[in-house]
Amino acid sequence: MTKPIASLSLDLDNKWSYMKTHGDEGWESYPTYLDIVVPRVLNFLKEHNLTITFFVVGQDAARSENRTALKMISDAGHEIGNHSFNHEPWLHLYSEAAIENEFAQSASFKDMDAQIFMHLRPSQIGVDKQDTRLFG
Repeated sequence: MTKPIASLSLDLDNKWSYMKTHGDEGWESYPTYLDIVVPRVLNFLKEHNLTITFFVVGQDAARSENRTALKMISDAGHEIGNHSFNHEPWLHLYSEAAIENEFAQSASFKDMDAQIFMHLRPSQIGVDKQDTRLFG
């Protein structure tokens, strides 16, 4: 049986990013569920012989409590891409300088003990003319 050709990815949005987007109190403490989600997803992917790209929010890469879960992704042979630093869904409303700062902060990926591929996926669905400069 030939393996289907497809490019699969997962936006690994953490608990705090959903809380922030919904305006829930307590998101500022950056609660995480990556230690639960990552092993489950990796197990599923292994069972199905799949390799994907995980798009990780830089804030999560910067926090020590997430390092083990994120290293598991790389150790399992998956790619890790940049999903911005603060997971701001309103980048289309930001100035050019603010957008540059958002992605410059993602230098935390370089501190991870993992193979990082500089794929970029902003946290918004649409891309406007101002955002296209991010893609070269």
